Amino acid sequence: MSSSNSAVERRRAPLWLPRLITLLLAWSWSIVGVGVGINALSKSKKTQSDLRKQVPTGVTLNINVNDVYHSGIVATVVCGLIFLVTTASVASLFSRPIRRLRLQSLLLAFLSTWLFATLVPFTHFVRTRRAKISAFLGGLAIPDQTVQSVEAQMGTTSVYRHINYLKLVAILMWFTLLFSIIASVVLFMAGSRRSTANNVLHSDRATAETHKEESLTEKSTA
Repeated sequence: MSSSNSAVERRRAPLWLPRLITLLLAWSWSIVGVGVGINALSKSKKTQSDLRKQVPTGVTLNINVNDVYHSGIVATVVCGLIFLVTTASVASLFSRPIRRLRLQSLLLAFLSTWLFATLVPFTHFVRTRRAKISAFLGGLAIPDQTVQSVEAQMGTTSVYRHINYLKLVAILMWFTLLFSIIASVVLFMAGSRRSTANNVLHSDRATAETHKEESLTEKSTA
């Protein structure tokens, strides 16, 4: 009996199917975002470690990738938070399909705004910058041209846009953002429809009670 009641409640819930589809898309792409973010972090550390192992003895190598590193970590964390929110929202579709729609919408809107504010600088860094690599031998700085020629000989690059795992983050996380925004809008629309339906229901009840009171008054007067 409870399962049939839940099925009826889902059918009556505003935009239940569109919410399910958009939330699942946002959920799937949040997993992709977390995956490419962790992959980029892991490969970046491995690349830096390999480079330091290949430099000659006595040479100190400094690699600065703080621009993409910090913004990339924040973007990955936000994708993880989107995953948590969408997971809870999908679960609520099957238990309480019309509860806290506005709250879910606001949470996703906030996280989408945060992700956008992080992806803009990250994408700019990937398109226009490179890792800052400096090398020192006996306390003396090695010229940048020498460092870059050694990079080429080793088959590596410090230019961000030529590094595939960074490009994946800069491209795929935008899809996470897109579907999170869509899910947020659909949730907001569902919440608005629910509020409208509740207002109509309360209005109908108030009208019915008014008519009932009027009829009772007429009977008592008669």
